[in-house]
Amino acid sequence: MSNGINICEDNDAAMVWFLSELPELKPSSSNIVHLKCNDLTRGQLQQSVSEALSHNKPVIIQGSGSNSATALDAEYLEKIFGILPWMHVTIHGLPTELQLLYHGLIYGWNQTTVDCPIHSGKVHPDNFTTKSWLLLHHAGFVSHPHHNADGTMTFVQIETGIKFWVVFHTRNTLSRTAFQKAQMLFANFAKNQEEIILTWEAEVITLLDGDILFQPAGQVHAVYTPKKSFVTGGNLHNFGSLHLTEIFHYINAHKAQFLTNQDDNSSSMALTQLQALISLCLMVINHNKYKASNNYQGYKIVESESMERAVAIATVITSHFYKDIAMAQ
Repeated sequence: MSNGINICEDNDAAMVWFLSELPELKPSSSNIVHLKCNDLTRGQLQQSVSEALSHNKPVIIQGSGSNSATALDAEYLEKIFGILPWMHVTIHGLPTELQLLYHGLIYGWNQTTVDCPIHSGKVHPDNFTTKSWLLLHHAGFVSHPHHNADGTMTFVQIETGIKFWVVFHTRNTLSRTAFQKAQMLFANFAKNQEEIILTWEAEVITLLDGDILFQPAGQVHAVYTPKKSFVTGGNLHNFGSLHLTEIFHYINAHKAQFLTNQDDNSSSMALTQLQALISLCLMVINHNKYKASNNYQGYKIVESESMERAVAIATVITSHFYKDIAMAQ
């Protein structure tokens, strides 16, 4: 910003121009699922969202647009969300009708904490604060293509304002190694723009007041904010999407500093709380291979005291299906 005017840097301006030329989402798109709350029961809504995300498809739930005239100021933030100007952290959750999608909390923390408590009391606050967050952006803010940290699903609800949310899909099915290389193209947009166009296709989703967007784990996306906007959102684990969680933990273990907003240090603890789940066993047994490569920021990922217990459980389960665990890897 210069003299109160938002100014894009050269690389941001090039990215905004690129995003502006991408096609707008059509209702007939096979990559994204459209839902309306009024058309479904609460159970049907949750089931539809969960199934779409497990098939690696984002979900849009159309809102009412009732906040279009809301003045986005300090009074609005305090009265509606209890956010005061000096607050550093605020915690909000999923809309009531969708709360049961949050399996990491329902089954991971609520159900296993009694039987498998954390005796030391050392639970990273990110287990709760990053599961629900708020974004307040001025007009002209752009987020370059990336996927969200730690293989979690993401939801975002527009409280007031507009977001142009761009979701990317590879044009062809790729192996995880090839997918990692494809996503690395975004790390140098100016150099790789032509190859990006050949490798990726994208659709622009216009999110208005009240709209809710769910992203599957690891969804590559970019966002442009054309007017000042306020949104709520969060990250969560869901049993139906853990196959995607595994892939992006693997990718983050190698290239997190280039591909994601690497801020969440709680994911391994949340996953160990979701203990006796076959699709998690190999991730738990080989947990060191899935630690995100964020040491360059000076962070140290501390192993949870529940890890030893989780490895023992995962080993027993895997041994039931494979005499030699190495054959399963």
